[in-house]
Amino acid sequence: MTTTRDALAAELRAAQPDLTTALLLLAQEAGPQAGEPPVAVLDTLRGWGERVRDRVDSAAAGPYGGAAALRTVLGDEVGLRELPGDPDDLRASLLPQVVRRRRGLPILVSAVWLDVARRAGIPAHGLGMPGRFLVAVTDGSADPGPGGLVVVDPASGGTTLEDRGVDALLATAGVARAPGLFAPATVPDIVLRVLNNIRLLAHRHADARTLLWAAESSLLVPGHPPPLVMEVARAQADLGRFGDAAATLIAYADRLEDAVPRGLDELADPDDPGPAERLRRQARQLLARLN
Repeated sequence: MTTTRDALAAELRAAQPDLTTALLLLAQEAGPQAGEPPVAVLDTLRGWGERVRDRVDSAAAGPYGGAAALRTVLGDEVGLRELPGDPDDLRASLLPQVVRRRRGLPILVSAVWLDVARRAGIPAHGLGMPGRFLVAVTDGSADPGPGGLVVVDPASGGTTLEDRGVDALLATAGVARAPGLFAPATVPDIVLRVLNNIRLLAHRHADARTLLWAAESSLLVPGHPPPLVMEVARAQADLGRFGDAAATLIAYADRLEDAVPRGLDELADPDDPGPAERLRRQARQLLARLN
């Protein structure tokens, strides 16, 4: 039987993963807090897409016309935007709740814009800027030139950021403009960033259950940071699941050993058991707590 987690893992590893599908599956992992059923969310998004498409003159819209149509429907009519205090509300990171409440974290509001843009036939992609997630509406070319791309802040209702606005955002984050700045954020990147927000929220509220499902879901994302495994094990132990935590550590130890090139293990300090053995010792300590 395929579980929601199995479906999420498969979607994230697909050749062309769908962001909306991944975020809906992720919300289902949250349980009753997810809010609206997926079919209701998709019906709403479909309706918004039709409204935007009705406003776009496909022959002459261009990126600014596409951005204006999205802003009119989603920003002005729907009222979709960020709400102060959202970082401390799990609902702000769950797509069904964001669609229902018309409020969410910038990255979730941007995800709605991306879905609606696709339905309306407007080329757009996400921009994972430092400290702020934005959307680039483009002319559809692989490498948009001057005038072929407009950067929008969906969380503010659709404000357009000219070059000076982007530079100010980068300066606030202490980051210099670099090549690839406007490169599309991938679906796995976006999902992992959403999960990072949920994990930070769970840490602030000492919510071990939310932390666990967010960390376990993060492990499904290709290219996730390896230390997340340790976070999963700690959350499992905090919930009294010592056997699961031990199994998580042992599996990670096996992966570490497999990653060491043959011959390099001979250079190890004989007094240092190495990271894999240290993990196994921690696993044995956890198993001892089952007695």
